[in-house]
Amino acid sequence: MDLANQAGSLPAPIWLFGLPVTPLSFEQAIEAILEWADTSEPGCRFVVTSNVDFLVKTLTWFPSGPRHPELADVLRSAAMNTADGMPLVWAARWLGAHLPARVSGSDLVPELARRAARAHLPVFLLGGQQPVTEHAASTLQRENPELKIAGVDCPFVFTEGGRIAFEAERDRALCRRIEESGARILLIGFGNPKQEMWFQRNSYRLTPGVALGVGGTFNFVAGEIRRAPAWMQRAGLEWLFRLLEEPGRLWKRYAIGLAKFAVIAAPPVLAHWVANRTVRGSAPPRLLAPFLAGKELVRVILLPERLDAAGSAALRALVTEADTDALVLDASNCRFADAAGFGTLWQIIQQGRRHGRYLFAPTRSLRALAALHRATDFLYPFTCPHLADLVLRIEERFPVAGCFVSIEGSPETTRVAFLGGLTADDLRRVDREMLVDALGRTNLVFDLSYCRRIDGDGLALLLRLKEYAAAHGFTASVHHAPPEVIRSIEVADLARELLDR
Repeated sequence: MDLANQAGSLPAPIWLFGLPVTPLSFEQAIEAILEWADTSEPGCRFVVTSNVDFLVKTLTWFPSGPRHPELADVLRSAAMNTADGMPLVWAARWLGAHLPARVSGSDLVPELARRAARAHLPVFLLGGQQPVTEHAASTLQRENPELKIAGVDCPFVFTEGGRIAFEAERDRALCRRIEESGARILLIGFGNPKQEMWFQRNSYRLTPGVALGVGGTFNFVAGEIRRAPAWMQRAGLEWLFRLLEEPGRLWKRYAIGLAKFAVIAAPPVLAHWVANRTVRGSAPPRLLAPFLAGKELVRVILLPERLDAAGSAALRALVTEADTDALVLDASNCRFADAAGFGTLWQIIQQGRRHGRYLFAPTRSLRALAALHRATDFLYPFTCPHLADLVLRIEERFPVAGCFVSIEGSPETTRVAFLGGLTADDLRRVDREMLVDALGRTNLVFDLSYCRRIDGDGLALLLRLKEYAAAHGFTASVHHAPPEVIRSIEVADLARELLDR
């Protein structure tokens, strides 16, 4: 189940080393979870509280595809993914973005219990050790007398190895018990990555409005493990407190985890620091006039040179204004993106990935930054590095649309752009008389930036339009023709008539 699109009211995510993290305050996270719990809409939304351990288990040491692809998919498709750990909050700052606060599972659960009691939302506790989880349930109920504990269950579930082949019946029975309990909030305490894997394979069976992966939070609630003092939590030293509490169990995990996090974080942080100082301010993103072919519509947005927090906000506004599924993000001039920029690209593509959204001609510097930010694997399937790739994708989406034409007028100049091709086959569905009538009485600019091919029929159309312009006392010129179109014009011995040199 794709739950990312169900979180449309949340702010655009921050892209941190391959994971989209939702920039929410603690109160905003609580409000969103309670709203999902109280909704009658189908589907169980998943809330993840990611920390350094999540990154370490999900990612490889050096930029490449995810180490654990299934876990990466779960974390990326979660309805909400908060930063459970100050290192992630600091990393966002180093990468030019802002996370309002650390939002951990151990902080969310007690407050959710208090608010769920007032809202009469039953809570189900799943996972952990039976005595500890039952103690946690009784503690939450003692502190919140009106809270309804819908159920407690602590099964041992398998998410790897040959035993997963025999888990389906047990999963169905467990999900049936959760459904019959009437729970609206499901707290899953199997630990990472088991709780994420279990949710992934059972998401379509679950009926609560929202599920949270809470790791070892039941141990904190039951008092089995002490929380670090507030000042150590704020300073990002809770890991040190935990290490001092359980050195024998945790030293290896923290030593390897912190070393791997440093290796993961250093390259994108350094690249961000360099690129941020070499790529200066630029014009904002721009929405081109619509490309039309009959009733079919394609919009193109020219990305700015810098896709930072400000550019991302402007880009999201333009996507809303475009109000179309078929959307091309032209990245041929974009040389810089930070964590906010890649998070916005992730959100735009994910929300429209079934409807034809493409990243066109990303620059070398943007591709390098995407690799260091571990965004390549999500961008690649939607990237059209060359014009031929873009045209092919659009032709697959609109097989009978023909040539897409865009006309944008001003008092002095009318810009006519063509998306696709100017061939006999492309133009047979274009009303040429209507095209001429739409040009008006101004100077003409024929923009061939997005025109992949041209034949004699297309050349004849351009010549006719130039003659039309000359007959009415204004100019017409061809701009931004790609190399393959220029070669066709030269072979036809029309360079003098069509190309301004």
